[in-house]
Amino acid sequence: MHNNNRSDQNQNWRREKRRSIRLNLTNDVVERLKSGHPWVYQKGIRGYEYRDLAAGQQVDLYDPSGNFVARGLYDPESPIAVRIFTRFYKEYLDLSFVLA
Repeated sequence: MHNNNRSDQNQNWRREKRRSIRLNLTNDVVERLKSGHPWVYQKGIRGYEYRDLAAGQQVDLYDPSGNFVARGLYDPESPIAVRIFTRFYKEYLDLSFVLA
């Protein structure tokens, strides 16, 4: 029964990953992320009413040319808007990521 419960939890997490919101970044922020910086300040996001996002919302970050840069979790209450958890497009914050 325990395995079934874990399977149900993983399915819920997988549904959540499809809810990533796309945020566009300024060029200077993109350069910092590419050099390994782990977060994005509010002022580094452009062109989206991102302040309406919920705390903990998974967001995909893109450069001005439309290329994927990173994925992270959003925080509307902090000057640090996004904390990066991966720079790989196919890697999502799901149960398998947390358990790894």
